[in-house]
Amino acid sequence: MYYKEFGIEHSTLMVFIHGGGVSGWMWDKQVEYFRSKFHCLVPDLPEHGKSIHEGHFTIDGCKQSLFLLQYTTKFCKFLRSNIYTSLK
Repeated sequence: MYYKEFGIEHSTLMVFIHGGGVSGWMWDKQVEYFRSKFHCLVPDLPEHGKSIHEGHFTIDGCKQSLFLLQYTTKFCKFLRSNIYTSLK
């Protein structure tokens, strides 16, 4: 699933989920506002935007993909920060 990240990396995560027929671009103004205090994650759900060719859209499939995306991005950032700290 295609996604973009904005804002402060280790801050509270906000996930912006778009509706049908649009994609992550619909949140541009909100992300611009919140990125100064939060970590913003903006996915394009399957069959939308830059995820147009990534599987068939189902509510359950999106739920699982969003959970994995949130977990993966937070976990990867945690690993990167811990590796960086241990290398100092």
